[in-house]
Amino acid sequence: MWQLIFLGCFSLLTGVAYAEETVVLPLPLESGATVIQSGNPAPNAETLPTIVIPDNPVPAKIDCPPPQPAPASDADKLRKQRSQIAAKWIESFRSTIKDTARNGNFFTTLFTSSKQPIDTELLGDMDRFIALHPDMPEAADVYLLKSQVHTRMESYNAAAVDLLMVMAGYPDSKSLAEASKRLSELGGDQLKKQASVIGLLTQKTKALTGDHDHRVAAYLADIGTTMNDADFARPIASECALFLQSNRSFLDEDIIEHALARQSMLIDNRIALYHFNTLLALYPSSPMLPDSLLSMGNVQRKGLKLYAQAVKSYSKLIEQYPEAPETKNGYLALAGMYDEDMSDYPNALKTYDAIVAKYKDDPVVLQSLRNMALIYQNKTSQPAKAIETYVKVSEIFKGADALDALNKAESIATSSTHDWNVAMNINDRIIALVPNTDTAAKAAFANGEIAELNLKDTEQARKLYSVVIDGYPANALAKEAQKRIAAIDKKMQN
Repeated sequence: MWQLIFLGCFSLLTGVAYAEETVVLPLPLESGATVIQSGNPAPNAETLPTIVIPDNPVPAKIDCPPPQPAPASDADKLRKQRSQIAAKWIESFRSTIKDTARNGNFFTTLFTSSKQPIDTELLGDMDRFIALHPDMPEAADVYLLKSQVHTRMESYNAAAVDLLMVMAGYPDSKSLAEASKRLSELGGDQLKKQASVIGLLTQKTKALTGDHDHRVAAYLADIGTTMNDADFARPIASECALFLQSNRSFLDEDIIEHALARQSMLIDNRIALYHFNTLLALYPSSPMLPDSLLSMGNVQRKGLKLYAQAVKSYSKLIEQYPEAPETKNGYLALAGMYDEDMSDYPNALKTYDAIVAKYKDDPVVLQSLRNMALIYQNKTSQPAKAIETYVKVSEIFKGADALDALNKAESIATSSTHDWNVAMNINDRIIALVPNTDTAAKAAFANGEIAELNLKDTEQARKLYSVVIDGYPANALAKEAQKRIAAIDKKMQN
C-alpha cells in the first residue's frame, strides 16, 4: 500500500516540475531584439532557454493564385458573336440587294411583278437584325437598306416610314442626311400627293428626346394614335410590332400595343380586335383602356356588325371609367346603336336620359335631346313627348339652339297633336326668347290665328292681333293683324 502512495507523490512532483519549465527553440538574435527568459533559475542552476522577439517581425508570405474569371455562358458567347458579325451581316444585305437589282428595259419590266421572294426574305432578315441590335448605330444603315428594298417593290409609303425611323431613332447617325434626302425625293415624286403628310411626320421627329427606345416609343405612340391614313397604316403597325420585339428599356409598352391596335383598325377589323384584346389582357391598368374599349365598340358596331359584343364594350367603358373623356362618346355610340342599328328604342331613350342626367348642359346633351325628340316623333308615335323634349332643350340651352327647338315643338303641336294651348304657350316662349324681332312678331300673330281659327275665340283673337300691331308696328304682319281685327269687328256688327 505504501508503495502505491509513494508512486503517486512522485508523479505529482514530476508534473509540477515540467509545468514550470518552458521549452523554447533557439532563435538567432537580431539587433534591437528583446530577450525573455523563462522561470526563476536557482543559483548555480543550468541556464534556461530564451525566447527572442524581433521589434519588427516580417509577416509570413503566402502564395495564392489570382481569382479566375467565371467561364462565359453560351448566351454571352452568342451575343458577342452576333455583335462581331453585325457588320458582315449588313454587307451581306448590301451585296444581295445589288445582285438582285431589277435589270432590263421598260418592256421587260412591264410584265414583271415588282415583288420578288428575295425582297420578302431580305426584309425579314433586316427586321431580325433590328430586333437584335436596335440601338446599334449600324441599325440606321439597315433602315436605309429597307427603304431601298421597299422602293424597288414600289411600296413607297413603307419606304418613307423606314426613312422616318432613321430620323426618329438615330439622330446622331451618319445616315441621317441620306435618309432626309431620300425622304424629300419620295415626297417630290412617288408620294407627291402625300407630301404634306410626310412633312408633318418629319416635323414630329424633331421634337423627340431621350435614348433610342424612348425616342422611338414616343414617335410610334404619337403617329400611331393620330395618323388616319390607310396607306401608312401597315408600315406603322409593322414598326410598332418590331419595337415590341426589340425594346430594351422603355417600360410603358402598352402605349405601343395601343398604337398598333389603332393602326390595325385601318387594315383589318379582326386584327384590330386581337390587338385591343391583347392590350386589355396584358396591361389591365393601362391608361389606354378607355380609348381601347371605345375603339373596340366602334369596330364591333360599324366594322363587324357584332352589336351584342359592342354593347358589352361600350357598357364596360361606361361602368369602369365613368369620368374618362372617352366615356361621353361611348354613351352616344351606345344610344345611337340601340336607335339606328338595333331599333331598340326603349334602351336608346334610357341611354340618352343617362347622358342628359350626367352631362347637364354639355353639347352632348343637346345632341341627345334632339335624338330623343326624333325617336318620340318618328319612331314611337309619341308627339307629345317630342314636344316636351324640345321644350327641355330650350330650357337648358339658349340662342339659336333654343329657338330651333321651340320652332320644331310648335310645328308638332299645330300639325300633329292639335294641342292649341300648348302651341300658344310655345309661341309665348319664342316671344320671350327673342323679343322685338320678326320671329317674335310671327309667333304673336300665330297666337292670334290660333285663337281666331282654332279656338273660335274672337275676343281673345282681337287682343292678340292688337299685340302684333302695338309691339311690331313696322312689321308687315301688323297690317295683316289690322285687317283681321277689321274682319272680326265686321262679323260682330252683323
